[in-house]
Amino acid sequence: MPVDWSRADLEPLVFARSGWSCDLCRMYLPGRAYSLQHRRARGAGGRRGGVLDTPWNLILMCGSATTGCHGWVEQTGEGRRWGQDHGFVIRGEARDPASVPMFRHRRDWVIPSVDEHGVGVWLPAEPDGVLT
Repeated sequence: MPVDWSRADLEPLVFARSGWSCDLCRMYLPGRAYSLQHRRARGAGGRRGGVLDTPWNLILMCGSATTGCHGWVEQTGEGRRWGQDHGFVIRGEARDPASVPMFRHRRDWVIPSVDEHGVGVWLPAEPDGVLT
């Protein structure tokens, strides 16, 4: 597996792992607006420790940073709190995305990951309390 992931490696991995569906609402995304969400953003320490552009930190969401599910977890008070409590938004450098579960499709607690061949997978997980 790569140590330094390139965007060319990551985009197809994230899309395939997500089945081209929003990781929050399950909307099938071909032909619709979508974006890659950094769970731990640049401003929340994502550049430090090499986690910003990794399979553990990137998920697929409908909309942009101001629309759809992506906009909801980034822009609104209720959505931001929900996103933090459910692993879609990670605040603070102490939280490693590779160990923070998320409530994918509002149904399953998982951690975005890759297998030994570099293929994107979802690892089953348990909620770990307050996720902020």
